[in-house]
Amino acid sequence: MAQDVKAVASAIKKATVSGSKNNQQEEDQQQQQIEIDKHRKLRLLYGTLFWSMMGLMVIGPHRHAKVGQFLKVKSWRVWKAWLRFVAFEVIQDRSTATTSASRATSTSLASPSANNSPILAFCPHGIFPFAFGIGALFETAQKVFGSFRPIVATAVRCFPIVNTLLSWLDAVDASRASVHRALSLPSPTTVGIIPGGIAEIFEGYPKRGAHPDEEYTIVRKGFLKMAIQHNRPVVPIDCFGATNMMRRLNIPILEWLSNLLHISLCVFYGVGGLPLPFRQRLSYVMGEPIHPPTSSNSNNNSNELLLNQQINDMHGQFCKSLQSICTYI
Repeated sequence: MAQDVKAVASAIKKATVSGSKNNQQEEDQQQQQIEIDKHRKLRLLYGTLFWSMMGLMVIGPHRHAKVGQFLKVKSWRVWKAWLRFVAFEVIQDRSTATTSASRATSTSLASPSANNSPILAFCPHGIFPFAFGIGALFETAQKVFGSFRPIVATAVRCFPIVNTLLSWLDAVDASRASVHRALSLPSPTTVGIIPGGIAEIFEGYPKRGAHPDEEYTIVRKGFLKMAIQHNRPVVPIDCFGATNMMRRLNIPILEWLSNLLHISLCVFYGVGGLPLPFRQRLSYVMGEPIHPPTSSNSNNNSNELLLNQQINDMHGQFCKSLQSICTYI
């Protein structure tokens, strides 16, 4: 009888221990599930925040010209530091004399009220468009050039930080439709362009037959056609020294790929073989504005021959102006 009681007690004890173990396992499983759910919710929250921030970076309200005006991008000290590194001067092909960066107080050549919102054509491009960037960014330079919207290659907008900066500058995409839209705005809009584009990077030294002291410019006709269609004068601006701020290796296959993909692909170097520009004085020489023909029927597709003749005439004037500009340096 005593043995039966002991057996029953032992069985009850084992059942109790087994039940407590099962309860502990269930509690552990519930706790693990709570932790898994907690981490899952945190991952979902962080993922939502990350992709929301990425979406704002791509299409957010911060990428607007008014934000750039609010932040006073063109007055940042970093550009003034650049002025201490790269000196520049502006020479006008007029009755005026040299205008330096420290005393650039003459009337703005790009003033819409004075010059009917011209198209500023900067030459040459260089490895990096430093000359173009200084004209668009530096508040001091705009005392001469005036405020203008830079026309930039579509591929440049693929870089997030650069794209945001260009949006703050109210840059115009280099596509034909975007440029036409910018020139068709009711309010006067001055635009700046590098007519030679990416192909101009590969002209000059170290190309075969080129001299290190020579500068080359490619003068295309597309921007002249737009100038005629929108009745805009074109101001040729040649910047001497822009091509000497960086050096490149002559690799013909990269030139072919760049022209094919419409993006600059080249092996370049600066001070000490690093991507740091050489210290160089930039001398801008501005030619006389080239006005489109007054009796223009450029919008009439049936008068294509007349339009081509007008484009060729402006092209000849532009090239002649660049040749006369070279006599100033």
